[in-house]
Amino acid sequence: MSFSPHESGTGARGRVHVPSLPRLTRKKARTHGVPDQVAVRSTLLLCCVYNSGWKDSRCTFIGNAGVAMSRILEERGHEVEESRQGAATRRRDVLRGGMALGGLAATAGMPFWSKLALAQGEEIVPFTDVPETFAAPPVVPGGILFQDTRFIDSFYTPVGEFYIVQHYNQPEIAVEDYRLRISGMVDRPMEFTLAELQARPRVEIDAGFECGGNRAEIFHGLIGNARWGGISLRELLLEAGIQDPGLEVVFYGADAGTESIRDQRVEQNFGRSMHRDDALRPEMMLAWEMNGEPLNLYHG
Repeated sequence: MSFSPHESGTGARGRVHVPSLPRLTRKKARTHGVPDQVAVRSTLLLCCVYNSGWKDSRCTFIGNAGVAMSRILEERGHEVEESRQGAATRRRDVLRGGMALGGLAATAGMPFWSKLALAQGEEIVPFTDVPETFAAPPVVPGGILFQDTRFIDSFYTPVGEFYIVQHYNQPEIAVEDYRLRISGMVDRPMEFTLAELQARPRVEIDAGFECGGNRAEIFHGLIGNARWGGISLRELLLEAGIQDPGLEVVFYGADAGTESIRDQRVEQNFGRSMHRDDALRPEMMLAWEMNGEPLNLYHG
């Protein structure tokens, strides 16, 4: 999740600026694709994190596909139930299928907990044709960084190895100039400095991330798991008095770029939204700390 800039004397822009319309409209009257919104605008060093646990694979990715596969196989036991055709599928076949589908790259340096699913007599066969550029560091600071999944050896991904994907520019903002602004369909619009946010009750969550573009054809290794420290997003929104008609909470970032919309070039800040109900889940948080370190500008 990202956030948008706040500059003294100026307003932050969303994706499309429509001067003749109010920034927020009711859903039934919507004609320009602008849903009811609560805007969370920020300038630096915060990201939105939540952990759904192992049961929700859509949002939580822990380290390596091998970990998830190991857990699935352990829960299923040594043998899988017979199929409707009466043919029994051996656990070995499930493991091989999982490795093929997941594209797992294994080496002798693979951590022990990725091998727990092996049955007696089975072994992991490493790939020998992996290109040298499989996981290359970014050429320039803020460029795309891939994690080399072949050498994951800990539950938490080190900050320096956590993947990076940058959509627009890489803004640099002084911590003392940071502001978080909550506006839109709330009873009490609010603005905070980073120090004010850090003075609130602290929460921690272990949560994993996987980039939506992570796939073998173009990108791979865009995964990571970290311990995040910050504050409850739910408590912040309730304090601001989020209104019932609000449908989405939109997060705008300080990074900005130009997009083509209906044959027009529009400058906008990067933004992402989530449904109001998701934003109010108790495990949602705004994070400024990653693995015990201040969240840097590449991950904020």
